[in-house]
Amino acid sequence: MNPTSTTSVTRGRREPPETRDHDPCGPSPAGVPPIRRSEGGLRRREPLFLFMPARPCLYASDDNNTGVRRFGFPVNRRCSVKISGQRVALVLILLLGALRCSIPVHASDPLVTLSAMELKFGTQALGTSSSPQMVVLTNIGQADLAITSIGITGENSSDFLETNNCPMQPAVLPAGASCAIRLVFHPRTSATELTAALTVSDNASGSPRNVALRGLPSIAVPGITLSPVSVSFGSQAIGTASVPHAILLTNSGSAILNINSAISIAGADAGEFHIGKSANACPEGSGQLPARASCEITVLFTPTSAGSKSAQVVIVDDAAGSPHVVTLSGTAVTP
Repeated sequence: MNPTSTTSVTRGRREPPETRDHDPCGPSPAGVPPIRRSEGGLRRREPLFLFMPARPCLYASDDNNTGVRRFGFPVNRRCSVKISGQRVALVLILLLGALRCSIPVHASDPLVTLSAMELKFGTQALGTSSSPQMVVLTNIGQADLAITSIGITGENSSDFLETNNCPMQPAVLPAGASCAIRLVFHPRTSATELTAALTVSDNASGSPRNVALRGLPSIAVPGITLSPVSVSFGSQAIGTASVPHAILLTNSGSAILNINSAISIAGADAGEFHIGKSANACPEGSGQLPARASCEITVLFTPTSAGSKSAQVVIVDDAAGSPHVVTLSGTAVTP
């Protein structure tokens, strides 16, 4: 860095040369005084500002009477200022992303960053909960942060849920510490889109701060998942019963699944297979299965004549794609 010098003359007396430090960030933004220092002392009583232009830089000065001048440096770079023979080093790591802001703060104040400014939950069935999304709150300032409240606000605030592990006043979040806020979309309102905001109030500049929340509600419907979708019993002696095979039926939807009739076996060799019993058996007649619940269909192969046999387990319900089937096969052999 090569500072440039200028000389001024006042009332016939030659003043000491004034120097301009090299500003690694380029020119100061509009309204921010340039970087100046003179032998007579440094500028005083100027508020500290954080400024994020297109190329993030910090412009700062002290508001007390120590006379710290305004200076600029790129984010994540160490700068030092000589004040009355003492060197003060400032190391700031700003996680403000591409956000442009001009925030009045003081060197000893708390300063808050949030890991997200908007959360989109996508489509979620009415009455069900989405997977959680997290917002991390970090105090990147140099003083304790006092959080007065965290909550959901806005038109559809009842359709979003929030929990957190952040300390609430009178407890504080120390400088450099973080806490997490957990958000869930649980729509109760039928609309094209539901919106709200996570609102955090604290003692740092910029409070209250908001994170936009968005989600799309959908009508709750049942669904059905069968595992496996086919069962092969292999060879089985005529007149004997095979080992039972279990078919797991799961309501994968968001509404109650109505099983409209008894689960049955159909097909050319329906008489060669039988439905057994189990502790978690599906309803024998018509019945209901709650969302995300499961039950079992136990099937046995009991051949009465030789040859290859095949049939189907048939489930008639109110989920899309009904009736649902599981194919069965086996070979009957002479003992």
